[in-house]
Amino acid sequence: MPTDRRPTDGEATRNLPHRERAPTQHEKNVPTHGIGYRMGHGVHTESVTHRLRVHADHSRETRMSEPLGIMSAVTATDASDKVDQLLRVRLRRLLEGVRPWDEQECVHRAEAVEWVAGGAPLYRVRKPDVPAVHLVSYFVVLDEKRGELLLVAHRKAGLWLPSGGHVEPMEDPWDTVVRECREELRIEAVPSTVAGDEPFFLTITQTRGADRHTDVSLWYVLQADADSVTSFDEDEFEAIKWLSPSQVLAEPEDTLDPHMHRFTHKLVAACGHL
Repeated sequence: MPTDRRPTDGEATRNLPHRERAPTQHEKNVPTHGIGYRMGHGVHTESVTHRLRVHADHSRETRMSEPLGIMSAVTATDASDKVDQLLRVRLRRLLEGVRPWDEQECVHRAEAVEWVAGGAPLYRVRKPDVPAVHLVSYFVVLDEKRGELLLVAHRKAGLWLPSGGHVEPMEDPWDTVVRECREELRIEAVPSTVAGDEPFFLTITQTRGADRHTDVSLWYVLQADADSVTSFDEDEFEAIKWLSPSQVLAEPEDTLDPHMHRFTHKLVAACGHL
């Protein structure tokens, strides 16, 4: 039955929903600091249980995210290992495709195949000599009409060499040729008719100077008209020159790559008309 009687303060407080009820006289006396504290006109009570629950939720999220991070790292590592294995298979095929010119090249090829198959690091990761043995792509530019080879005066080596550079991690040796040809000679790499886009010659050489290391070098042969090479990387080379095979062979061996004469003999034998 309806009534006009006003409820007492205690009854009003008990009948309000829990989240909206007015503070009791006791709650009004709660200090404004500590785990329970007043906010505005109401009271916010942060229980220890609530704080532990939040901490537990955060810890659970952290524990769940850690395996995901580990799994991602493992997946990335597996993918990298798979690429490395494929490149080693590719490199071994390239090495085995080189037809040795002499006994020295036969020995170098066998050693290089064993090096690749053994899982040793293949690529230089820090200049000048880390790791101590690493992969290099040389390319000899040949003007087939004039029968001349291009050599460059390498500033650091102090020798007349073919152009080329270190193979970057996870890079195919032919891609190194394409990249270095643009950077050093400002031309596109065009495979010659001698060996196409596969290596023609193979050497293992210990460099000279203070920071000695060993280059496992794949030698490619490119074709270009001598007139097309109008500039070069002057930071790396002092000069360039075109030489006939007979002129190359007339150069003192200690002014060239130590295997340059052997390469030239092999090239002349393969081409026949140089």
